[in-house]
Amino acid sequence: MTTLRQVDVDDIRAVMRRTEGLELAGIKNDQLRRRVETFLRRHGFAAKELLATLRLDAGVREEFTDALTINVTSVYRNPKMWDSLASKHMPALGSPVKVWSAGCSIGAEPYGLAIAARRANVDIRIIATDIDKRALARAKVGHFGEAEIKDTPADVVEEHFSVDGAEWIVDPSLRSGIVWRQQNLLHDPVPREAPFDLILCRNVVIYFEDEAKRNLHRRFAESLRPGGILFVGGAERVFRPWEFGLELIESAMYRFDPELVEA
Repeated sequence: MTTLRQVDVDDIRAVMRRTEGLELAGIKNDQLRRRVETFLRRHGFAAKELLATLRLDAGVREEFTDALTINVTSVYRNPKMWDSLASKHMPALGSPVKVWSAGCSIGAEPYGLAIAARRANVDIRIIATDIDKRALARAKVGHFGEAEIKDTPADVVEEHFSVDGAEWIVDPSLRSGIVWRQQNLLHDPVPREAPFDLILCRNVVIYFEDEAKRNLHRRFAESLRPGGILFVGGAERVFRPWEFGLELIESAMYRFDPELVEA
């Protein structure tokens, strides 16, 4: 296989921007290179063959887009964080709590949030967005495999899921409170329902360059109402959060206060 050169990576970015409106400039170069090389090995393409195919074949472009996104996730991962968010913070956000789940992948995050809110008797409305059309299609159905349900406490599974062979199916009543939309976080406008009481974007921006991270964190802050919360991944941090009016209130949770923004 031909070694992937930087010029090839740049050409791939340009083709996907022109054909799909997919902006890859914010994704870390090493991350993008590894994902492209994996795709090349899987399909036996050389870099120039991939470029030519991407220009002509919408089906390959869709599969390639899926390969560039990260859909490793599980329902109710880190249960203590979900329970703390729902029982301690969300009741103070009003009713119903208006939520944006940004980069929702196959739906594990919004369903986990819906479960946590129900357990805490909190009424919520969720807008869930992702760039990956196939992931969104799975999310709308609400079917999960064993690996995606493994972190979910047994009592939660028993109460909110039914089993069909090797799949766990989320309670249909949880699906009814979630609106699903395709969105490119780096390129598309924020959902029209903004400002939100709560924004979740967990384990997504870790793959982005520093400038893209800062731009996203700024957009998230601007999309929160005063007192609203940004919930990020457990290993993520917002760098210099006060510049966006954000203050850390608990691990991975930031509250928006516009008075914190430096003049």
